[in-house]
Amino acid sequence: MSEPVPDRVPNRLIHESSPYLQQHAYNPVDWYPWGEEALEKSRNENKMIFLSIGYSSCHWCHVMAHESFEDESVAQYLNEHFVPVKVDREERPDLDAIYMDAVQLMNGQGGWPLNVWLTPQLVPVYGGTYFPPRSRSDIMGPGQLPDLMTILERLVHIFNNEPEQLSNHISQMQDALQADLLDHLKASPLDPKDLDKSFAAIQNGYDVTYGGFSQAPKFPHPMTIEFLFQYFSLTGNKLAATMALHSLQAMICGGIYDQIGGGFHRYSTDKYWLVPHFEKMLYDNALLLSAMTSAWQVSKAPIFKEAVEETIDFLFREMTDENGGFYSALDADSEGEEGRFYVWTAGELQQVLGDEDMTKLQEWYPVEKDGNWDGFIILNRRKIPQTSFSQKSDLSPKDDDWQRLRNKLLEVREKRVRPGTDDKVLTVWNSLLIKSLVRAGRTFNRKDWLERAKKAADFILNTMYKDGTLYRVYRDGNVQQAGFLDDYGCFIEALTFIFEATAREEYLTKAQELTDEMLRLFHDPEKESFYYNHRGQDTPLKSVRDIFDNVTPSGNSSAITALLRISDLTGEFKYHDIAVPALGKLNKTATENAPSFGYLLQNLVHEYSEKHEIIIAGPDNERDRWLTEWSEIYAPHDIFIVGNGFPKSDLPLLKGKNPIDGKTTAYICRHFSCNAPITELDKYVREIREQNHQVL
Repeated sequence: MSEPVPDRVPNRLIHESSPYLQQHAYNPVDWYPWGEEALEKSRNENKMIFLSIGYSSCHWCHVMAHESFEDESVAQYLNEHFVPVKVDREERPDLDAIYMDAVQLMNGQGGWPLNVWLTPQLVPVYGGTYFPPRSRSDIMGPGQLPDLMTILERLVHIFNNEPEQLSNHISQMQDALQADLLDHLKASPLDPKDLDKSFAAIQNGYDVTYGGFSQAPKFPHPMTIEFLFQYFSLTGNKLAATMALHSLQAMICGGIYDQIGGGFHRYSTDKYWLVPHFEKMLYDNALLLSAMTSAWQVSKAPIFKEAVEETIDFLFREMTDENGGFYSALDADSEGEEGRFYVWTAGELQQVLGDEDMTKLQEWYPVEKDGNWDGFIILNRRKIPQTSFSQKSDLSPKDDDWQRLRNKLLEVREKRVRPGTDDKVLTVWNSLLIKSLVRAGRTFNRKDWLERAKKAADFILNTMYKDGTLYRVYRDGNVQQAGFLDDYGCFIEALTFIFEATAREEYLTKAQELTDEMLRLFHDPEKESFYYNHRGQDTPLKSVRDIFDNVTPSGNSSAITALLRISDLTGEFKYHDIAVPALGKLNKTATENAPSFGYLLQNLVHEYSEKHEIIIAGPDNERDRWLTEWSEIYAPHDIFIVGNGFPKSDLPLLKGKNPIDGKTTAYICRHFSCNAPITELDKYVREIREQNHQVL
């Protein structure tokens, strides 16, 4: 939220719901939100649009806002010669995708803030990321981008005086942007050998010393980690599991993990996982929760269970909307400094803890007098060897006093000026967390986590799904922006997990309803693929394809996953028959570029895995033991449902599955064909542990 500025009238962004847009409401720049008012002004006055795209927790967005958009002379020039438009990329990922493509075509790279100059016909003519207001010798060198004022003046000159040069550029850019990405991809039949090729591509980038899959900067890649666990489950390749476990362990021990408050920062600026970019995103923590749950199932190492608990505590404490959803992000900055909320000095730690507890802290956390980052201390467990993973390793403080010590530091930290919270609720990111909470809740027998996941799903169904439209954004009692493909795909998947956990068929019915709507809105049967935006959305220039799993699952990956889940649960193979050609369309590209397709490749594992449907019917007081025996096994593609019995169900998965002679009864099936019912717990345990489940 933007703070009022004395003697300055706010611009139009003051009426927007996005926290990012409101951060710019008191800029002297006469910002417009994206919409017909701005577009019409550009056409009527024949002025270029200056489009600036970012998000609330973006550090360099804050820097450019302060340096450039609060500069009176820059603002005056922008207001006179352009129509300035601000966009929150998390609300309008379609616009971000189009103009990011354009900037990458122009410069070979992109990022945020994303600043693009458009003709009144919305064709980009120039763009880049961060621009200082004027030339600065400390950051500008030969060959680097010029300063903002130079660009503004040059573009005004070209637009007004060199129409022929501009016309040629516009034609070339339109052709480039309107080309369909899928025209360059060759479909290939699914082949299990592709999984081996994908694993080899990921292994090639693996950091054997510090974990992870790049040097600096180093991102978490939770979807790649999940693929490695699934590849291990399918093939028995222990190196895949070790790579995944080592990478997660290194993150949890590093500064990218909030050692005091729980939860993960955005990424590490170094290869050691020490110095993070301090923003906290809901999607990172949601995806990492699932990966850590898988890590515990595969290894049983306590460090992963504890990190799951701490991360969920953080999400419930700091990112929870009282109505049921979860907030989007916490800023990296507070008091004008990145990371200030999270770091310490040695003197501060000594003052808070005293001698005895300071000694305890240093048993696990190195405390250097001069700090480990710009004079400050980022707490991390760097005394722990990072070169390998041992199944028996316990890398968490064992002292019973540790939680007391941690709480002392957390209590002091909570009194600091907090980073800003982006309190909008996004359907897609909440859906990722719902799935992860269900997985963690069932694995660790935490019914409160399951209940919280159900509350979030109900919130979306009751508040963000209106008149047949699933909306993307909720804030302050209002919903806006019809959902995109990933909103639909991820929410459908989340609902299927809620159905599995509750055995309440209304969730599956709603998921199937949304699946049919997703196919109607987004499916491109001619190319056996999906558009990211549907025809009714006001996306300029072209329909967007979304195929790469970047920090969240792509639209196509989420749609394929949803279709396979619905097919598995309903037995209606028409959904499977749409998903498989869409998977084949991307298969070759995904195999060759595996680190960019972590979610999609999990669907390839799905197609070659031995999947089971396990239904437990029996009294409430007996079912937990049967569930616990299953939840400790890593079986990522099995279906597992418990209930009192299902005498009234017509769903093939549940029909006829009832207790025998009043005893808790297990039905273990494959493709809806079941073995003889089992009423003895020991026999059930032997059966589920013999079903091709790999052990590390």
